[in-house]
Amino acid sequence: MAIYRKIYFNWHQLLRDSDKDANGILLLTYALSVVYNDKISWDSKHLIKFLHLDYIPNKLFERGLIAVSNSGKIVNKYKCEEPQSYYCNPYFATSKCSINYKYAYIYALSQRKISERQNYISDVLIQENQWDNPLLQHKDNNLYFIPEIAMLQRSNKHRT
Repeated sequence: MAIYRKIYFNWHQLLRDSDKDANGILLLTYALSVVYNDKISWDSKHLIKFLHLDYIPNKLFERGLIAVSNSGKIVNKYKCEEPQSYYCNPYFATSKCSINYKYAYIYALSQRKISERQNYISDVLIQENQWDNPLLQHKDNNLYFIPEIAMLQRSNKHRT
């Protein structure tokens, strides 16, 4: 079995802390994969390009959820208060697809409970208009998390 780190998050906390801003939700979700007080990015310009954001919401800085170090680096100050769900592959956040697809993907991930080990959820948990997403695959009444499966396959390949 592959060894990978679960990164815990709470959808409702993300919504609250980002004021329901898709760019903020994506950035905070990615920040959870970075050690607290560690560098997320070299600077804001790099971060926008790296995560393919439209902008970085100022509220994240104002609320102290991310910060700028003396050297100009963007630093993680965000923690999950009450874990609800998890993901293992933070690099979905860097994919070159619409922020709306990433937002919908994070929402789909939030439907997987911490106790569930599979890389899919039942399609009844997500509205049908959200199924067409490059980060999800619809098959056999389930929605599969493509980045999670890809990471697991790479991990298994390196172990053999």
